[in-house]
Amino acid sequence: LPHDLGTAGVYLRLNSKDGLKETAMIDVQQNPIPFIRSFGRIGIDVGINGKPFMKLQAMDKTLTTSVQRKNGNGVQGIIPQKGDIVAVPLDTFTVKPGIERVFIAISSQSNAPVSTLITPTGERITATKNDSSIILFKTGDNTLHFWTLVRPAMGSWQLQLANPKSTDSVLIEGLRELNTKPFALNAAANGSAITITWDGSGYAPNDRVDLFINPSSKGTGGKLIAQVDASKGTYTYSLADTLPACSYHFYGIRVAEGMMNDVVYAQGAFANPKPSVPAPSAIGITSNQYGQAFVVWTPVNDNSIIRYLVYVKDTNGDDSLITSVQASKTSVYIECDTALLRSISIASYRDDGKIGCGATAQSVLLSVDEQRGGELHADDMVLMPNPAISSVQVQYQASVEGDAVLQ
Repeated sequence: LPHDLGTAGVYLRLNSKDGLKETAMIDVQQNPIPFIRSFGRIGIDVGINGKPFMKLQAMDKTLTTSVQRKNGNGVQGIIPQKGDIVAVPLDTFTVKPGIERVFIAISSQSNAPVSTLITPTGERITATKNDSSIILFKTGDNTLHFWTLVRPAMGSWQLQLANPKSTDSVLIEGLRELNTKPFALNAAANGSAITITWDGSGYAPNDRVDLFINPSSKGTGGKLIAQVDASKGTYTYSLADTLPACSYHFYGIRVAEGMMNDVVYAQGAFANPKPSVPAPSAIGITSNQYGQAFVVWTPVNDNSIIRYLVYVKDTNGDDSLITSVQASKTSVYIECDTALLRSISIASYRDDGKIGCGATAQSVLLSVDEQRGGELHADDMVLMPNPAISSVQVQYQASVEGDAVLQ
């Protein structure tokens, strides 16, 4: 296509239930191509789950009951569709409440038959109306005629075809109105159990809510924790010590036919204190104006603690690991922006891989040091290759032989 389709909300996921699936609701009302613009909006599911698939959302295939004329080998329209029926001189279809648009495709191997629409009031229509409430498109080779009815009147309509051939086909489908049902999440804690609720009324059997936990209160990161039948309206999740963060937000994405894939956060952050991995205590920080800081603490009396992790929280509220030291250490020198000193925290790292929640400094002393020089103490240096499979070469020279230890 020479142009963008339009603005869209897109939900892309990869999991055992959906396979690889992208759901999009595209507003095409401003598209410069009249034929595309006539669709108003296009809801589509596309992906791979065992085999490739594509499905248009919110399409109603029950406007006509001519099931006895389903497409056969002899019907080979220019756009073969599963719902095609053999063209006949007269078809009747019913516009029901909730139908926003009706699409009629008349296709042929040569020339599509001339068509006439008859409204519930008896008006006969053979071309596009001046108010564009009914639009007729024809391809240059005349093999496809396509009617779009915008907010058609409810009731019984007729489609007349002039001398249709046995290989001609007709497809009649309706687009259901966009469901604007509000979507909001509430969450409440009972100890480590977090119960998430929403209004579960008015959903179809296949509609669902995908629920996520995220250390951040924005965006669509984090971890998928459940795919819940939307009509249930509730789900309970238990925070655990094995989760890396000490505080989480919950959000959901509604996946429902004919509705926008709204992303909604529940209000509040929920603590995950992880009491089984206690943090060191009596943390103190002394720093000069250049950000050269000396951090001290009282270690945990627990032989399963093998390291202490020193973090700083940046201006966006995200934790960054500064350094890691052995459990036998009770102090470390670091360099840190003085504005972030009070956000420094120290967490315990246990021999089973669990990381506790960080404790912040009880005291921060900022001193004035005219001399920037002076060597920092030779505490642990932790190298973290990125990517992890890469190699690292370390070159060093000890001021006194035997002073440096490489582990």
